Amino acid sequence: MTARTTTPRTTAPAALWAGLAATALTAVAVVVDQGLIGSIHDQVTAAYAGYPGLDAGAESFVVTTLLGLAVLGAAGWLLTLRGARRRAGWAAPAGTALWVLGLGAAVTLMTATEYGTTLVPAWLGVLGLLPSLVGLGAVVLLWRERRS
Repeated sequence: MTARTTTPRTTAPAALWAGLAATALTAVAVVVDQGLIGSIHDQVTAAYAGYPGLDAGAESFVVTTLLGLAVLGAAGWLLTLRGARRRAGWAAPAGTALWVLGLGAAVTLMTATEYGTTLVPAWLGVLGLLPSLVGLGAVVLLWRERRS
């Protein structure tokens, strides 16, 4: 007689919750940076060092963009989570499309430059990839659960 062992399987909703948490972490990191660290300010100041007056509003633009994308990302996670819980047929394709958009946004923000200097600090850019990494796992699980 053989004993069957079962390992707990990660489900798509659990991965989607993890993605939502990763997105929240990135938003908190932006707020902490604004309040305590100041690396966004330093990065924007460095980008516009030789161009006085052009940096007006650039820092708030970067912060607003990062936080706005976090809010949109959270909405995407919650929408996909709703579909995954209901085992809706649209959840996997929608999750895939949202993952592609999120990854594109993360890579764009990480590499966006102005006058040869990136506007988003490297540590925030790398942290911004975390939700996309979690999202890749969630997308795989969504497609697996759709096929079963």
